[in-house]
Amino acid sequence: MLRKAFFSRLSRRDVFIVATLVVAYAVYFFYTNGPRAAHVTDLQPGSDLCDRQVRITGSVVSYNSSESYDIADGTGTIRVQMGSADSGRLPDRGANVSVLGLAKCSATGPASLLELPSSSRARPVNRQIQSAASERSQARLLFEQQKWEEARQSFKRVVALDPRDKEALEKIGEADSHLTFPLTHAKIQAGLHPEENGPLKPAQVRGTLSRTYLPIIEDGIQSLTLALQLDASYGDAMSYLGLLLRDRALLQDSPEASAADGRLADEWNLKAIAIEKDAKSGLR
Repeated sequence: MLRKAFFSRLSRRDVFIVATLVVAYAVYFFYTNGPRAAHVTDLQPGSDLCDRQVRITGSVVSYNSSESYDIADGTGTIRVQMGSADSGRLPDRGANVSVLGLAKCSATGPASLLELPSSSRARPVNRQIQSAASERSQARLLFEQQKWEEARQSFKRVVALDPRDKEALEKIGEADSHLTFPLTHAKIQAGLHPEENGPLKPAQVRGTLSRTYLPIIEDGIQSLTLALQLDASYGDAMSYLGLLLRDRALLQDSPEASAADGRLADEWNLKAIAIEKDAKSGLR
């Protein structure tokens, strides 16, 4: 009754205003969000959108030939005809794409999209890159929370997806250096001075610590070395490589091996200091 009473009070002028506002909003939504697949495929010859540029965003669901593929966006599926410049360069099945093209209307079937040249084409997003970005965000969060082992494993998954991610490689080594921090306490308890390299004594204690920490140290050294192969001026990687080499020196079985690791650690620390000085001088 209330609804009927409300509408009975609306004049024709009020109804016209409401209808105009609804249509205006629909037009605004259409042009700000772009047409969807179903809008384009339903076009008939003579429509204002025929031979006009439109952008359709969706995922690749199938191939028809080396020159066409179908994308779906939730409202329907539309066929994309590739331009001659991109012929044969089909996007991956399942990839998310945003395609700019001309709406080609047809009297004999659904309208399609004629893809414009690659300079106007939004390339498909590689799912592996998306996965690496998601894992990287998770790894950084775990690192900020100082969950070193979880962060280390998460950054390893990033590297598995993107082997050239130097930050992930460096963070693995950095997390490893945090995990081996108990060796610092062991060095103090063994009565070694800060400048002494090792080895830790007695041998039985050193053997127990080696079984726990040496695999972590070697893992960190390997990751940091790879990071430095990607960026020879990566100061943070140099610093943590020096720390891990000093940790390894404590677990060596001979004074000579400990001294060798100590010298390497000093070299990397000096390089890191030089990099930092160069960076600061460049800011002046």
